[in-house]
Amino acid sequence: MRFLSPRIHGYFDYLYVVAFLAGPSLFGFSGLPATLCYIFAVPALVLPIVTDFPLGLVPLVPLKFHIVAEPIQSTVLALLPWILGFADNHGARNFYVADGALIFVVAWITEYKSLERKTA
Repeated sequence: MRFLSPRIHGYFDYLYVVAFLAGPSLFGFSGLPATLCYIFAVPALVLPIVTDFPLGLVPLVPLKFHIVAEPIQSTVLALLPWILGFADNHGARNFYVADGALIFVVAWITEYKSLERKTA
């Protein structure tokens, strides 16, 4: 059931940057979880910029790497509150779990095959 176009997926990728930057204020957390959000905003911005897909600006990273990286990224984000010990901070925990879930779902429903055929 993959129906999201790579272009729309790219918009979500850039939206993650905004989410990382706004998350601490919107969900009311600070300290390590907030610092990590600001740090994660950088690779969240860089990866789509350098991916070879419709919204990439400098096509250095193959789309296949992007496809593989997102499920790993989403799983780590969702588990991070327990790995780093801030699961008792409800705002931070809920943000990281929701963000991880959103990244996973967007990656799962994106239809990449047509793009791969066009660029191959």
